[in-house]
Amino acid sequence: MLSPLLNPTYLLPPLISFITSIGLAFLVWRSSPLKPFSIRLFIGILISVAAWGFIIFGMRTSPDAQRALLWDRGMPVAALATFVIFYHFTRVYTYNNRAQRGTLIASYVGLALAIALSPTELLIERMRVEDYGYAPVIGPASYPLLMAIPLLTAASVYNLVKRYKISPSYAEKNRLTYLILGASLLVTGVFLDSLSNLPPILIKTNIAFCVLCSVAILKYNLLDIRAVARRSLAYVVASSAIAIPYVGVMFYLTRTLGAATRPFWIHAIIIVLIAVLVRPLYIWSQQLVNRLFYKGRHDYFKSLELFSRETQSITNLKHLCSTVVKSTSGAFQTSSACLLLPSESNRGLVIESSIGLSNPPSGIVLRNDSVLVKWLTRHPDILSSKEFDIRPQLQSISHAEKNKLEKLGASLYAPIKTQEGQLSGLLILGQKLSQQPFSRQDKRLLGAIGSQVAMAIRNAWLYEEARRTAVALRESEEKIRLVFESMAEGVAVFDTSGNIVEINEAQLHMLGYAHKNKLIGQSVFNLITQKDHARIQERLERLLKGSNVENAEVMLLKKDGS
Repeated sequence: MLSPLLNPTYLLPPLISFITSIGLAFLVWRSSPLKPFSIRLFIGILISVAAWGFIIFGMRTSPDAQRALLWDRGMPVAALATFVIFYHFTRVYTYNNRAQRGTLIASYVGLALAIALSPTELLIERMRVEDYGYAPVIGPASYPLLMAIPLLTAASVYNLVKRYKISPSYAEKNRLTYLILGASLLVTGVFLDSLSNLPPILIKTNIAFCVLCSVAILKYNLLDIRAVARRSLAYVVASSAIAIPYVGVMFYLTRTLGAATRPFWIHAIIIVLIAVLVRPLYIWSQQLVNRLFYKGRHDYFKSLELFSRETQSITNLKHLCSTVVKSTSGAFQTSSACLLLPSESNRGLVIESSIGLSNPPSGIVLRNDSVLVKWLTRHPDILSSKEFDIRPQLQSISHAEKNKLEKLGASLYAPIKTQEGQLSGLLILGQKLSQQPFSRQDKRLLGAIGSQVAMAIRNAWLYEEARRTAVALRESEEKIRLVFESMAEGVAVFDTSGNIVEINEAQLHMLGYAHKNKLIGQSVFNLITQKDHARIQERLERLLKGSNVENAEVMLLKKDGS
């Protein structure tokens, strides 16, 4: 057997594929305690890819073509098994078990025939030696197999695409996309290696398929390895923060004072001192671990903390709603999120801001008389979409509202209530990208966020109402001023002290003044003849006392004194 170190770029990739596939199969097996049939099929795919890689590794490390042939005759079986099980997996995963039953039976029959023919020359006749290594010369029975592989791939992709179109979950659509891409890479590698003289690419596509599976598992948490690793590392950091100083102190005491001078109470005092001193170090280490594992999510949690402090200063309602939706969706890593607020007509709840929704419903989503709105008003708890099937009160929700909620990809409903207990909004979150359920800690945090949001929305509404009132007042003043200035009659306005505060153009023209600045602030009595002063003064005093005052005619003085 050839050593992998002689030509690592040619010999190591299949070994890497084997190790990666076996490792993933083990992780997926450990991640699902119930072991549903779809998980078992997925593990079967990984084991088939692992066998595929192991066979290629054995073939490439063979000392001669004859031994390479013995290894390579098992490769068509491993390849076909991968595509057959993958097709079966897509049927189960997409709930398409009843359809295409004949295709499934035929594919397993074909796999059995491939196993029976694998020792013969019908699948692999011989091996030829190329510049890069061994290459198979396929037999006549390999051509039907090569035709079956794209057919199985097409059927698998059809199942996945069909599920993709009807799935309301953003996370599931991402997983389906990864599976489609992985299947495409596999079939591409098979055809390039079987029908061309190009250097082998199949094993690279197998590794790419395994990487895609790894992304699906780690990023979308088919197995929540990140949570396990984060908690484990947190325990390691905490233990190290105490153990290392403790061991160091005890080592120092042993070297300087000797073992006999260390009674039990010294250990207790040292542990207490270390626990007090390493507390800041532990907090810093925990924050470092959280930032390492949460990355962007950690930043969103920080944004939520800042948001809770700054909500009182956010007065723009749209900006406030957008901040709430983006920060909440990012912190909880959800596929979508939206915030519903009462409509202007106050007949129901409408979408004020959303993220992750390709086609959100327009208009009123939930009417005020909706069963869901009434339930959320009476109950303070956060509601899960799964509770719709177990709570009789929620099973009578209208079909139209159900359709709108499905468009929202709703998984969790967090009511936003005022201090009086009135429903002032509704925060709806989609599924987590990890496909994990929302924990109690998540719901408690959402409840705290809801209280802050309710207060912030109330402040923003009050500010918006004050702004609208101010705008309306300014518009009203402008209209009154326009009427005042366009009147044909002369009008002068003075305060209770008799000082002129406003005068229109008609009055200025009558008095012979070009600009009102000459008159604003002057006493109105300067424009009235002396004989009418007493009469106007008497009427002004009666007016200030609240008495009725009849009209009076007076003589006015022009600018030139006439």
